Amino acid sequence: MELPLPIPDRRTAGRALAEALKDYAGRSDVIVLALPRGGMPVAAEIARALEAPLDLMLVRKLGVPGYPELAMGAIASGGVRVMNDDVVRGMGISQEAIERVAEEERHELERRARAYRGDRPWPDLKGRCVILVDDGLATGATMHAAIDAVRAQHPDCIVVAVPVAPPDTIQALRPLVDEVVCPHTPEPFQAIGLWYRDFSQTPDEEVIALMEELAGPVPVAAAPTGVRYVAVPEADWPDYCETFGRQHHGWLVNLWQVDTQALESDRAGALASGTLLAGNEPLQAVHLAPDGQTLAVEIGPAGTARRFTAGPVRRLWRERVDESHEGMRIDQGDGRSLLIEFRAPARPEELDGLAPSEL
Repeated sequence: MELPLPIPDRRTAGRALAEALKDYAGRSDVIVLALPRGGMPVAAEIARALEAPLDLMLVRKLGVPGYPELAMGAIASGGVRVMNDDVVRGMGISQEAIERVAEEERHELERRARAYRGDRPWPDLKGRCVILVDDGLATGATMHAAIDAVRAQHPDCIVVAVPVAPPDTIQALRPLVDEVVCPHTPEPFQAIGLWYRDFSQTPDEEVIALMEELAGPVPVAAAPTGVRYVAVPEADWPDYCETFGRQHHGWLVNLWQVDTQALESDRAGALASGTLLAGNEPLQAVHLAPDGQTLAVEIGPAGTARRFTAGPVRRLWRERVDESHEGMRIDQGDGRSLLIEFRAPARPEELDGLAPSEL
């Protein structure tokens, strides 16, 4: 399939690249990694055609202060940073300015990881053939960062596939990877969007939908001792919190704050080293703020209830205990989790006299 110029849209570009990559079809070691957001529709077409799994390579451009479209470098998942030394020197950009931009982009990188991937485990790239895909390249800084991030995981080969890029950018990338597929290298180049008829922004919702389709749903996280966690879709968070608070109003609860990593590997140890914020106290309400970032839990006797907050909320889970009843787990952006736990499906009057350790 020949790719026309200007390119009609990203999906057309993906189908053309898939045809150029057909020798990789059916291989069990191939994985397609998209650079979101614009690279995702392109990569999805490639993954479908090659019958290969799809995932993301999260990279953020570091824009020059005052000229954000001009890349002075890029960062990628895993702490990889690549700088365009010519741009940095030529524009006299200070290290302080670089760090300020890098910190801002790191926060966006973390947001996208939470929004797009949820709690999916990152793919193991060791020994794999990795196809990195974007909707086009300009300076190549973001793709350079992606290549470095992939190479750190010891793949068997790396392929870069993009529909359009300047000839000097492609020339600079070729020594870094095993193959570069790029149908169009116009000059002068100026900007990626000039070479598309439809270069409208790819929304987060489309990236998430394609992940659900081609990478599968967020897995259930199982915990030991009869407890398992089931992810609540982000769109359902407001209704879930309201319903949870209403249905369990007055129920006696324990409220824990624990380390999320410790919780996932050793629940008993996480509780032992965590903080019991409230024990054997009635639940009054659970509220999710309108921005969806902060969750508040009110616990204690009516009129004197204490308010505990968690946020920014990264993920909500139903906590299932022996399939009989459930609590709630709130993962926060700071690496901690808040647990609202019911150790028995009973009303407060049935639990009078029990110590927190018994609940």
